Amino acid sequence: MRYPAERKEAILRKMAPPMSMTIPELAEQEGITATTLYNWRKQARARGQVLPSRSNEPDQWTSQEKFQIVLETPSSTLPDGFWPEISPHGLRIQ
Repeated sequence: MRYPAERKEAILRKMAPPMSMTIPELAEQEGITATTLYNWRKQARARGQVLPSRSNEPDQWTSQEKFQIVLETPSSTLPDGFWPEISPHGLRIQ
């Protein structure tokens, strides 16, 4: 079955932070098979989208997933005084 691109993108947004819904949750909520959702997530990741899979909790995300979120977060949404700095020792918040 083919789904409209708008619906697919809306569901992928639910997989991404801050919602970070799991595929089983989305399959039940949306009435779409988990297999289809796993394929959509795989395709989106291949395009560079960050869709964490380990947990809804950021402390369970990989370093790569966390870094990608920092890169994708518009600076206008960051609190005053919050600015990430990349150094040889890792990511540092100023």
